Amino acid sequence: MAGFLGTWQLTESVNLDEIMKELNINYITRRLSRLVKPIITFSANGDNGMRMRTVVLYKTHEVTFEFGEEYDEVTVDGRPVTSLFTKDSEFQLTQIQRCPNSYTKLVRRVEGDKMLMTVEVNDVTAKVKYLRIGLGN
Repeated sequence: MAGFLGTWQLTESVNLDEIMKELNINYITRRLSRLVKPIITFSANGDNGMRMRTVVLYKTHEVTFEFGEEYDEVTVDGRPVTSLFTKDSEFQLTQIQRCPNSYTKLVRRVEGDKMLMTVEVNDVTAKVKYLRIGLGN
C-alpha cells in the first residue's frame, strides 16, 4: 500500500463517459466530469487500512476502509453502494462496488509516479490515468 500514499491528480481518461452512462449517471454530471481533474489523496489507516479522500470542485468525498471488509458508502456521484477493497500487492488495489442495479470493478495500479485505473461495469471498460502531485507519509 505504500506505493499509493500521497496525492494524485487525474490527467487522462478513455471511455469514462460510457461507464457513467452504464451507471445511469445524468447528462449534466457526465458533462461536468469532463471539465474537472479530481485530486485523490491516499493515507494509511492503521496496519490494514487506508483513507481515500477525493476532491472534485466543490465536493469532497472521503472513505476509510480496512482491506477485506465490506462497508457502505455513497459515491461521489451520489450512488449508494457496498464497497470492498483488496490489496493485491503494495502497488495494486482492487475495489468492488455493488448496488442493486450495478457491479463496478476498479483496479488501481501504481507505476512510478503514475496511477493507472481500470474501471469495468458490465461489458464496458474505461482507463484512467493519474499523476502523483504530492508525497504521502
